[in-house]
Amino acid sequence: GGVRRRVFGGANWDFCLDKVPLLLYENDCILAGGQHSINYSPEEISDEQGCVLHFKFISTFSNYVKNEVARKEHSSQAREYSIYANVNNDIKNINLYSVNESIAYENSSQLLELGIIGKNIEIEERCDVASKNHSNYHRINALANMAEMWVLKGELDKGLLSYKKLIELNPYFIAPYLRLIYLLQKSEQYEEANCYCAKVLRIEPENMRLRESVERYRNLV
Repeated sequence: GGVRRRVFGGANWDFCLDKVPLLLYENDCILAGGQHSINYSPEEISDEQGCVLHFKFISTFSNYVKNEVARKEHSSQAREYSIYANVNNDIKNINLYSVNESIAYENSSQLLELGIIGKNIEIEERCDVASKNHSNYHRINALANMAEMWVLKGELDKGLLSYKKLIELNPYFIAPYLRLIYLLQKSEQYEEANCYCAKVLRIEPENMRLRESVERYRNLV
């Protein structure tokens, strides 16, 4: 979370620093969450990283925060801006500078030397299995948004296909199974719904709450 986590805290909140600032747009391209997520596959996304200069903390920041807290239009009803507002109220003169972490910007070569931009192979090699699974988070999020978009538009077949792609991307992600089972039941595709019921129960066979959820979704129609 960078300076935001250091200054404003964040034990219960993750500040998202990822962006997709440059892309080749096609008709099936979906950007979500203020360009934080995209539905392109990992193979379609460059390994190279860039640094986007984000001038957030300027002289108008305090008033901007108050307005956004009142509007509640940002994610989670502007929860992040509420965190900013709480610190603004507690600290008269917020200091974003850290003796231990802050350095003066020189040029893009400096960012490469610091490992802020560029592919950091060392970090990738240290990732555990959970972190590697989490690396697909943005694509999963974009696919989920796309699936619900098709369902809301009445394009159920496309919605079902998107949920199936979600399961292929991460076969241990429970939520898409439950949604898919419900939609298949609703469209009277009972045999396929039962197939996905069996698949999701094999993931956690001892999970009674999951079993109850599957039965509840099967009986909604």
